[in-house]
Amino acid sequence: MLAYLLPALVLFLEVGFPLGFLVPGGDTLLLFLGALAGEGKLSLFPLLPLLFLGSALGHLLGYALVFNPSFREKIYLQQAEKQAIAKVALGYIEEGDTLILDAGSTTLTLVRLMKRHFRSLYIITNSVPIAGELVDTRFELLLTGGQVRHHSMALIGPAAVRTLELYHADKAFMCATGVSIAKGYTTPNPYEAETKRAMLRAADQAFALVDSSKLGRATLASFAALEEIDLLITDEGAPKDFLGHLERQGLKYRAAELEAGPALKQVSRVG
Repeated sequence: MLAYLLPALVLFLEVGFPLGFLVPGGDTLLLFLGALAGEGKLSLFPLLPLLFLGSALGHLLGYALVFNPSFREKIYLQQAEKQAIAKVALGYIEEGDTLILDAGSTTLTLVRLMKRHFRSLYIITNSVPIAGELVDTRFELLLTGGQVRHHSMALIGPAAVRTLELYHADKAFMCATGVSIAKGYTTPNPYEAETKRAMLRAADQAFALVDSSKLGRATLASFAALEEIDLLITDEGAPKDFLGHLERQGLKYRAAELEAGPALKQVSRVG
């Protein structure tokens, strides 16, 4: 049994993640090949190049380009970190603000807190879930329009960009799939990146709400350099080398320290 499972597991982890998500059914095929190898029906030697290729791709890409959970999946990931980040972000909002809220699971967490703390806000968003969350409030709500990207439940494209060009906001709260030193803030979709750039142009201040699992990696399309965001709000799990770079560049960030229990202690660090 062990001889059956180990080759299949190795093939899945080393090849299935980098390649299986790119080729429909690829991960299933590799598991089948691994099972045959474990039973002695297939020599493992010809598969070694695939193992090395999978490992190399996994390390080079950091799985960032390959495994990008959908919005429906993301709302269940890093929930404690997102809650901590949202509580810090809440402190930068004032009654009567006009806010741009980017589509994302962390901004949705922020919206759920905002509903309990504010009575009068003007919200501009490209997020279908955020719009649904706010329909029963007294907040003024403007949807950007545009094409729905089902993966992120975001409205994107030229129509969204044109709408954003017509309006001005006090603050924009942005999300990102990856943040790296070289590429800045990134997303896997070029049209979504263009929509995010339009959001940044429309706002006086830009805040990025990004949990630590996304720091130090890049996805396909950049929408902002590190210095174009006024404040990065992340959590205590952020890589020290990444935060050290921000400090050396004089870039601001805040981290929220999670504790065992209901109390949440906020920690500020300004480079």
